[in-house]
Amino acid sequence: MTASIATLSNLLSNGVASFGTVDDDMTIGINSNIARDALKRASDFKSVEDCIFEAMANAYEAYNVGETPRVWLEIKRTGKDWTIVIRDKGVGMDRANGLRRFFSLHLKTERRENGLNMRGYNGTGKIAAFKYASRMQVETVKDGLRNIVVLTSDILEEAARNEVQPRAQFLVKDQPTTDENGTTITITKIKKGFGFGAEVFRAIRNKLAFEQMMWMKNGEIFLNDELVPAEAVKFTEKWPIQSECGNFAGAIYYNAERPYQHELPAVYMSAGRVFLAREQFGMEGKRFRQNVHVEVKATEEWAQEHFYDRREAFVSESRDLKLKLNNNPEAQAYADFVTMEVEKVMAELDRREDERRRQSMSEFQSKLERELSKLFSNLLIIQGGKTKEAVDRTDTADTISEQVVKLHREQQKKGEGQQKTSLINFEFAELPDNKQFQIDYASKRIKLNQNFATLKALAIYTDSAAYQIATLEVASAAFSDLLTHNKVNEAFADQTPSIAEVLEMHSTVSEEVRNLAATITPELYVRCAKAAEVRA
Repeated sequence: MTASIATLSNLLSNGVASFGTVDDDMTIGINSNIARDALKRASDFKSVEDCIFEAMANAYEAYNVGETPRVWLEIKRTGKDWTIVIRDKGVGMDRANGLRRFFSLHLKTERRENGLNMRGYNGTGKIAAFKYASRMQVETVKDGLRNIVVLTSDILEEAARNEVQPRAQFLVKDQPTTDENGTTITITKIKKGFGFGAEVFRAIRNKLAFEQMMWMKNGEIFLNDELVPAEAVKFTEKWPIQSECGNFAGAIYYNAERPYQHELPAVYMSAGRVFLAREQFGMEGKRFRQNVHVEVKATEEWAQEHFYDRREAFVSESRDLKLKLNNNPEAQAYADFVTMEVEKVMAELDRREDERRRQSMSEFQSKLERELSKLFSNLLIIQGGKTKEAVDRTDTADTISEQVVKLHREQQKKGEGQQKTSLINFEFAELPDNKQFQIDYASKRIKLNQNFATLKALAIYTDSAAYQIATLEVASAAFSDLLTHNKVNEAFADQTPSIAEVLEMHSTVSEEVRNLAATITPELYVRCAKAAEVRA
């Protein structure tokens, strides 16, 4: 018995591969309820348009490189029921390989392994239809053979109850045909509570237009035989970019009127017709990153030479693909080009904004911004210098000042004399009246709202102690919000907490941060009082 335990212990410690033969009596299989997993994954999709898009994306990717993807979506009413049909004229699927992979969860497709897919999936989007429907029929033709397979929610639910593998049913198997290659998915038996009124149609159309703008490029998408055009990127300025080597080209879009929504504020990188990665190269922590969208494409020649059939070497396997740069000079060259071009634009936007603000803001407000940025940056540095506890509330002002000077010098040495990017920056801005402030948590940039009631009432007294005190109140609240947010995020970085845990942590940290701010903000109140005495 002791020997068996030792053997099992070594097996668990060193891995099965280190043993030539494993005793079956000393192992146990790890099983998964696939049917239950499929139903759960389907229920996780947020909306009907998201579910339909998953099928549309699969159909779009069914075409070979060099072909124009065409996908037809038909939504029609048949009596009291609705029928949804997604059709493509792509490569089709054979029975032995293609359909087997289609009805497998968490399995890479052959096209994905060959680097042909536009973007990464985890192999579960194909069952999204069971979020809103109970029957899915897959009809596919490949190389003169037709196969038709049906899967229903009843099959999945029964398999889940019995803890067995669900089995889709063939209606037609390897039937000879002269029809061209392609796949048609028909979804019926819509569940109670789901319908396809005008609002849902509009949401589906908007989703398809948006996704074409993002990555389903150079294709044609039809909804009830009507071509759905891609949504256009809205911009106030656009900069074309081109690498000296000629391999990479694209455009940087900037919208000065409003930030981009959803997934747009990012760098979208493609290789030939294939979506490669969504990155933040050159945008991290920048002031205007929410107002910038970037599209860059490598040439088809570059893709053929360096990317196709080597996808695994270029991108990580996740929903939002990230470029692999380690030991990959071609990927690094692509990333370097994008970073350089984006940083040029970001620097120009910063320069313009600083110039605009210098011209529109009083000298006193500019000085106040600098004072607040320095004051709260000092406080942040002190906090960073005590990794396991907050600043001692009994510290004197002199002690705090000594800590600030010491920590500043340490940070300067680490950064070779350059200002750390983690310091807080305050600036005055015009925001909606109901907002006190706006925080960019990543870059630690805080905008204080000049239109907020308190500051607006003192607008003609911006050089007064009253305006300075009112500003300090708003700045202190914003600082507490910023530090609390970042601390809570750090605490749960590697966890999936419950709402109750987050709220409890937020309450505790918020109190600590407010007390921390109270140790140093009186310094500015004293300055305000002295300034008022001098003016009097």
